[in-house]
Amino acid sequence: KKDKTTLLVVEDNKELRKYLKYKFSNKFKIIQAENGKKGLEKAKKHLPDLIISDVMMPEMDGIEMVNLIRKDKILETIPIIMLTAKTQKSDTIVGLKTGADDYISKPFDFDELDARIHRLLEARKIIRKQIKHKFKDNPEVVKSSFQEKLDKIIVQNISHVDLNVDFLAEKLFINRTSLYRKIKKEFNMTPIAYIRKIKMKQALDLLKDKKITVSETAYACGFESLSYFSKQFKKTYGKSPSDVL
Repeated sequence: KKDKTTLLVVEDNKELRKYLKYKFSNKFKIIQAENGKKGLEKAKKHLPDLIISDVMMPEMDGIEMVNLIRKDKILETIPIIMLTAKTQKSDTIVGLKTGADDYISKPFDFDELDARIHRLLEARKIIRKQIKHKFKDNPEVVKSSFQEKLDKIIVQNISHVDLNVDFLAEKLFINRTSLYRKIKKEFNMTPIAYIRKIKMKQALDLLKDKKITVSETAYACGFESLSYFSKQFKKTYGKSPSDVL
């Protein structure tokens, strides 16, 4: 079965959490947290597709949680809807300035909340399609800040034979599991496959320059085995490194 979209509900009111889970569980995978601190932890662990959060909560309120999420390299693009019993316009402005995508006052109409969730998720889908289309036409045109940082680290350390998910996680200052999930979600491939993709692109560029040999290219891109490099290159481009050279 296709995985359900994951919704993180951060709310200190237990009855409201139960109500939202009951109403949404038929079409979303629901993760629950009772305050902003727990919500941040679960966001890092599960990488939800959308977050619904209360504003006033113990330990850490929704505003602080959203602020920390927007500063996080892995979580920064997750859409967030804030729920609040406050109705003053100034409170809404604070929430939106912090980084929330939408704001809805309690008590709320469920159908309205459902519609807003649907709108945000559809908007994200459209943006992703546009980025993929532009990236396909010109790979250098559109890159997320996360992808830019990731690619830069891979290219700068491309000759390292120990270039793997642990190495990247250490350089990006995030845990291994979160990085694995992020790369899988963003690029639909494992970190190793993504590293290999960047290595193959660098190898192709080096061979096209015709300034170094196939074996030198392999070692420059972090391959200890020339035969394995040639096999992966041919699998990627349909021709051997020698043919390209």
